[in-house]
Amino acid sequence: WRNAAVGGALVGTHTSATNWLYDEDKSVPSSVLLGAGAAGVGTGLGEFIKRDSGWLASPYLQMPAAFGVSVPNKETVSKATETAISNLPSFISLPDINDKEGR
Repeated sequence: WRNAAVGGALVGTHTSATNWLYDEDKSVPSSVLLGAGAAGVGTGLGEFIKRDSGWLASPYLQMPAAFGVSVPNKETVSKATETAISNLPSFISLPDINDKEGR
């Protein structure tokens, strides 16, 4: 819940700042919901992978490191998943509030 709240606050703040800086009219409440949802889902899925990753076990992931390349463990995969999903709002463009033509 804490990560969802922080994600919502950060994305909402960023949208407010870009609205002011670039004279845009993006929806701040929509951005807050998007940020909170992405942060919450990312954290939840990361924790799920860390806790219940036994079914994700592959024989290739259990091999020792070859050629100096380490094999990712469940903590690494879980953190990468959490970070990737939590940062998705950075790539999603919100529509303008006053866009009458639906562009």
